[in-house]
This record gives sequence, C-alpha cells and structure tokens, in this order.
Amino acid sequence: MNVRALAGSGTGVKLGWSAFLITGIAGMLSLGLFRPQGERGLWVTLAGAALGVTLLGRVLTRLFLRPVRPDVIPEKTRFLAELEIVLLMVLSVSVFLQATGGAISPWHALSYWLMLVLAAFVRPSVSMLAAALLFGLEWMHARQGLPGVSARLLASHGLFLGLFGGTGLLVRTAEIVMSRRDERRRRTQKVRQDQEELRDFRLMGPVTARNERDRAEQDELLGKASLLEIHDHILYELRLLRESLQVTSAVLLWMDTAGQRLKVVEAASLSDAINGRFLESGVHFSALKGTIGNIVRNQLTMNIAPFPFAASALAYYTGNQPVGSFLGLPIFEQGRMIGVLCCDRADPTPFSEAQVTLAQKGAEQMLRTVATERVFSQMARSKFEQEKLYQALAYMNRALDLQSVVDAAFSAIGSICPLDEIAIVHWEDTEKKARILGAQGELFTGRVGELLSVNRSLLTLAMENRHFLPVNGELRDARQIVVHESISYADMNSVLVQPLIEGDRAIGGLVFASRERGVFTPQRRDMLGALANQVAIGLQKALMYQRLEEMATTDGLTGLTNHRTFQERFSQMLARAERSGAPLTMLITDIDKFKRVNDTYGHPIGDVVIKRVAAILKKQARNIDLVARYGGEEFGIVLEATDAEGARNAAERIRAEVEAQVFDSPQGQFKATLSIGFATFPADGAHKQVLIDKADKALYYAKEHGRNQVVYFGGI
Repeated sequence: MNVRALAGSGTGVKLGWSAFLITGIAGMLSLGLFRPQGERGLWVTLAGAALGVTLLGRVLTRLFLRPVRPDVIPEKTRFLAELEIVLLMVLSVSVFLQATGGAISPWHALSYWLMLVLAAFVRPSVSMLAAALLFGLEWMHARQGLPGVSARLLASHGLFLGLFGGTGLLVRTAEIVMSRRDERRRRTQKVRQDQEELRDFRLMGPVTARNERDRAEQDELLGKASLLEIHDHILYELRLLRESLQVTSAVLLWMDTAGQRLKVVEAASLSDAINGRFLESGVHFSALKGTIGNIVRNQLTMNIAPFPFAASALAYYTGNQPVGSFLGLPIFEQGRMIGVLCCDRADPTPFSEAQVTLAQKGAEQMLRTVATERVFSQMARSKFEQEKLYQALAYMNRALDLQSVVDAAFSAIGSICPLDEIAIVHWEDTEKKARILGAQGELFTGRVGELLSVNRSLLTLAMENRHFLPVNGELRDARQIVVHESISYADMNSVLVQPLIEGDRAIGGLVFASRERGVFTPQRRDMLGALANQVAIGLQKALMYQRLEEMATTDGLTGLTNHRTFQERFSQMLARAERSGAPLTMLITDIDKFKRVNDTYGHPIGDVVIKRVAAILKKQARNIDLVARYGGEEFGIVLEATDAEGARNAAERIRAEVEAQVFDSPQGQFKATLSIGFATFPADGAHKQVLIDKADKALYYAKEHGRNQVVYFGGI
C-alpha cells in the first residue's frame, strides 16, 4: 500500500471515530443526560471524557503536525477536517453549558463567544451549521420542561447567536477585503518601484499610455530579468568589497533621473542598523543633505577619519552604529553623476590609497554590470520589436481586403514605437483629393473615409519630394498644415509624414504624431520608411483586388449591382425578412419604347439614358435597399422593410423624376418614361422566384395598359 493510500485510510479511520462520537454525544445532549440534576452513569462520563480527549488531539494535530504539502490535500478532505473540529468544539461547549444549567447557565455567553470566533475564522457554511447545532441542542434540552426557561429566553439566545455570528462574518469579510487591497497595493508599489529603478538604470524609456498590452508584458518580463541580474551582480561586488576592505557596510546609492534623490540599491552589511525599508520599498532620500549630500554637491571622493558625526549622518543607517571612518565615492557615467558608493567601519583610521583604488575598481565593475545589462535589454527589446514587425508584415502580405491591410499597418506601427496619432491617407487621382483610409487617435475621429483637400500641406510636400518630413521629426511652426487646415497638430511635439511610394509615384502617406519629444529617432524613421514601402504595396494590392471584386459584382455601364450578385443578395434579404417578419418589396422597371430610342438617336445616346436612369434609381434608394441592372433596359429594386403602400410612393417618385428628365441628341431633345411593376413579401409570395414573377407580371400589365405608370400585382 502506498503512502497516499495509507494517508487516506488513516483519515477515514479518524473521521469514522469522530462521526460515531459526534452522533453519540449529540444524542446524549438532546436527552439531557449531562444536566446537573441527572444521574450521570459511567457511559456518560466516559463519553464526555472521550469528547475532550478527541478535541484536544485534533487541536494539537492541527497546531503541531501540519502537512508538508497542504496544497495537495483535496478540498473535500480539508472541508471534512474543518467540519470535524468545529462540531467537536460545539459539542464540548454544549456539554459544559448543559452540565452548568443549560439555557440559564451563568456561562451561557461562552456560546456567543464561540459563534463569533467560528464565524470569523471558518468558512460560512460550517459556521452556519455550528450555529444551528448550538441552538438546536439548547432547544431540545429546554423542551424537557426545565424550570426558568421560557420561549422568550430561547428566542433571545437565538437572536444573540445570529448577531455574534453575523459580526464574526463581517470581521472575516473585512479582513479578506483589506488583505486583498493591501496585496494589490504591494503589487502596484513593487511594479512602480521596478519601473522607477529601470528608468534610473536607463533600461527602459518613459512609460506611455498607448503601449500595446503584449509589448508592455514583454517590457515587464525583460525589466524584471534585468533588475534581478543587476541586483545579484551588485550585491556580489559589495560583499567582495566588504570582505576585502574589512568594513562594516558597503552600500551602493543610485540617483534618480532628476538628480535630487538617492536610494539604496543594494547593501552588504554586518550591522542591524541598515535601513531595511529602503531595500524593501525603494524609499528615496535627499541627495543634497548630510555627509552624502556633500559628496553629491562637490562631486569629489570623501575619505573621513575619524568620522566626527553619529551614524544618523549616513542616511542608510537608522539605529546606533559605531562609525570610525567613512569612504564615499561618486560614480559617473558619460560625465554625469549617477550614484555614490559608501563604505564605513568602526576603525577610526582613514582608508589607504590602495583601499580607495580597490573601491573605485569595484564601482567601475558595478557600472559595467549596469551598462552590459542595458545593452542586453535593448537587444532583447529590439528583437521583440522586429519579430512583431515581421509578423505584422507577414499578415499584411496575406491580406487582400483594404481593412485588413490597414489593421496590419497599425499593428506593425505599434510594434516600432508608441504613438498618439496615426493616419493612413490615399491619394485619389480622379477626385484630386486625399482619402483617409484609417486612423487611430483623436484628431481624425469620425473622418475615416472622408475626402480632404491637402493643398499646401506637409503631406503634399512629402509626396512631391518622395521623402519624409519634417527632417528632424518636429514641427518648426505649430500652425503648419500637416494634412488639412481643419486638423491641428499644435499639441504634438513629434510629427512625421512618410510618403507611400508605388513605382515612380506617390500614392498617399502615413502620418504619425506623438506628444512626447524625440520619438522619431533615425532608427525609427528608417523602420517606418521600410514599413511605408510595404504598406504602399499592400494598399495597391488591396485596391486592385477591390476593383476586380467590383468588376465581378457590378455592371460596367451603370455601376449598379449586376444580375448574378442581385440574385444572391436578394436571397439574403428575403431570408432576413423571414426571420424578422418585416415586409419586403420587389420592383422591376423598364424604360418605355427604349428600342425606338436606340433606333432614332443611336446606341451611345441610349447608353446615356440608361446611365441617367440608373443614377436616379441609386439616388432614390436607401443604403439598405438593393438596386441592380436586371438586363438591357430593365432594372430591379428590392426595398427592405417596405410594404405595398411605401413601395408605391417610392416607385412614383422614381417614375416622376425620370419623366422630368430632358435628354439631348444631335436630332434634338427628347424625353423618356418608366413603367414599374412590384410585388410584396409576404402578401404576394414567400419565395424569391414567385415575387420576381409577380413583379414581372405587374410590369407587363403596366406596359399593356398605357406605360409610364406604377402597377402593384395585388391590385390587378
């Protein structure tokens, strides 16, 4: 039998004994066998003793024989163990109270105290069961006609049990809430401390609100790894210095980016007076006060012996510590003071020149550790950004529709640098204006898809010169027009326009902006330029695909939906109407005596008539409606959520506007008219072909009865 099986069998034996004992004691209590007036037999005495011994054993086991791996104990086992010890405690108190008078016992307040403790420390389901058992045993004992026990007394006892239990539950809930809040505060403080330390070591740039989530997670992981590596190396160097120089404490202080505060990065010390809170919570202290402040102000090494001040003059000490001599070395990086290395000892003799040189070499080694880790961190972050850029470009190369290309471009841009404003602009040759294909930020809110005149703008200059602008990535004049005069970039401290070049011509531009200064470094400009080339290729491919799709779904002469696409979309609209129960109307129109127009004025003039009629149909239809060239001079229209009356009104507007048109030709001016027939779902049919046939019959009726009129199938 393995260990798990033995443990299981042992638990089963203990629970079996406890269940037997709890059941027996509860029965004795309900019969009142423990009351003071009763004659207690041997079995009652032994049961009470067994209850006490069992409870004591369980308590001692919980206190001193805790499992090595409590996390592997099943939840059911933990629940039963908790229930067992609670029931044993409740029964023990009930036995004691019954033996001292039951409901009128002078010790009855003990049950309230027990309820308060149980509600505060055990799960609510177990504490509620304990309260029910306590009151139930007291009520059953009182039923035996005990003198001085009234229903009011029992009710008050039950009420107080509930009040104390509720109080304990509130205390438990408040403790849980406070502990979770404290844990969140500690985590937030630790993250903030790590970020400050990363910036102090220059392992990361300023934190921005627009970082992508995965980028932020990657930065956090890299930062934690870098900090751990730096702290391990620095602590190792400080311990070497402490042993080599025979000092009490070797402490590295690091300056914040403002140069006003210092904090303890690491300390190797034999003293209990080192301020541990600096190490744990990253608390800073002034860099300009005390002995260490003199080092910062003068930026000179200080070798003081004997040390004339108390230990409190050194900010990293908080208690009494004999200081006989002190050595403080300023640490510089690229001419800027970034920290102080401090060593002190009880010996009042000054540090020798060799010892000072050794401390300087130790400081240099710590500085090399930070610089090396900074390089590794930047390489890892650059690798991550390049991988993200590659993924986005790969997705862009696979994308066929315009929105997918725009989304991939935004993802790729975000992997290069965090920005506040991004816009993708395409130049429309036919309109001689620029269209906003996509945008992120506040400046272009609600303007995606809009055509803008970009004359005298930075975008136009960048497209004409086929070079990014401004050269330094910052606007010289806040009033400079970047895209359009209605869009101000005055609040942006970094602005860059990258032209989109396809072949030998510019087809648009990428417009970037950030409130941070110095965002567009040469490396980032190069990466954004390479990205712009890929975006230009992706946009052209997507626009070509869009044109091919339009050619396959639209009529070349009128620009309306063609017959094949009309049939597909009509089926979809009809299915939607069946689900919603809304009406739907099918209209078929025909230009009256169109053959005579072609024969009299020629086919080019006939095409003009068809196109103008198509334009009227498109103008009169709503966005939710479907308009198609049905064939030759016939057109089909599906009006969604429209009944017969609404369809007749719409058809009459179309007929009247066509009748009002005047067409020019070499033979002189002429007019054209329309006949329209329609049928409605569900009144005239539930199937597509049925509706088409009935609308066609209504059109035939209109043709046979005078033309230039609207006819409803249901009215024939």
